[in-house]
Amino acid sequence: TSGSITDAIRALADSDDTLNKNIARIDEQVAIFREQLLAKFQALEAALTRINVLLQSLDAQVQAQSNS
Repeated sequence: TSGSITDAIRALADSDDTLNKNIARIDEQVAIFREQLLAKFQALEAALTRINVLLQSLDAQVQAQSNS
């Protein structure tokens, strides 16, 4: 009986180790994915800023032509 308990404890410890490795791997993947999303978001914000500058420039040109 004590052998069965010892075997069960070992099996649980092995399972725990495997699960902890899986958690660490998933955490790493999540961190990488987060960084990728942040980079894409920053690129999107930069593009929106450029678009807004362009729109303001076009609006100023339209206003200047309307006033002429």
